[in-house]
Amino acid sequence: MAMKRDASKLGRVDVEPEVRERRGERVLISISIQVRGLREDNTKVDEGAEAIVVSRFGALLRMGSLLKMGSALTATNSLSKEEEVFRVAWIGERRPDGRWDIGVEAANPREDFWGIRFPAQKRKI
Repeated sequence: MAMKRDASKLGRVDVEPEVRERRGERVLISISIQVRGLREDNTKVDEGAEAIVVSRFGALLRMGSLLKMGSALTATNSLSKEEEVFRVAWIGERRPDGRWDIGVEAANPREDFWGIRFPAQKRKI
């Protein structure tokens, strides 16, 4: 059963968003990660999650806990054991399987965190 959330508390808006160009390419993938951060109720979380879409600048995570909007989290790539700090930028509705889709933005984007090579960035003139 989908749980209705107050969109203003979660940083979502119910109106048509302004269309804007993405900063970089996105890649559909499945990468196992460990997430440490804060739940919506300010309790600590340390759980396994999955990055399902990644870019140089962030990712879409799928996980069991609802994270606190705007909070910092540390993600550890399960393969490389490297860590990256992110900020919770978007929270989707609860999925039928009970998990949440969480959009995160990298605090200091690194080219190599996800273990893939992204296409060269287009320069604006």
